[in-house]
Amino acid sequence: MQSDIPHYDALIIGAGPAGVSCAIWLARLGFAPLVIEAGAQVGGLCRSNPFPDDWNATLPGQAGPQVADQLERSLELARAPVRLACAVAGIQRTGAGFQLQLADGGTPVAGRYVVLATGVAARGLPATAPGILTGPGQEIVQQDFRDKRVAVLGGGDNAFENALYATDHGA
Repeated sequence: MQSDIPHYDALIIGAGPAGVSCAIWLARLGFAPLVIEAGAQVGGLCRSNPFPDDWNATLPGQAGPQVADQLERSLELARAPVRLACAVAGIQRTGAGFQLQLADGGTPVAGRYVVLATGVAARGLPATAPGILTGPGQEIVQQDFRDKRVAVLGGGDNAFENALYATDHGA
């Protein structure tokens, strides 16, 4: 890997609640995360939700934009770096982890791990690397999970169902 490419412990794609939570935890545990967000602001879908997010245990009754503001503030307090308006154009597996090519044409970034926190819709990257799956779907069903370590990202019912499926199939 080239030495002029910035290197992080984790490259977190998406600055919504899941991506921000991941970055805060990693930063406070002493790791070096980088959050990469295609949109212009932190908060993901919260930014466009005018209704109270009563599911949010820490800010009940607050509308989406207020939740997004708190997510942004939490990232700042954790000193977790964020690159906004920066879409991922591609991902490559390297000997030390992964390297992301960014759509803005800037310097690629590298990290030991990649976390996909891209929202409520299952999405893949333009050039997914071996070993990264997005579910649900046929890609999950066709995967041989025997004796593999699996990380399921997301906390919704879909993530839970995928975790159960992987466990039931040998992970």
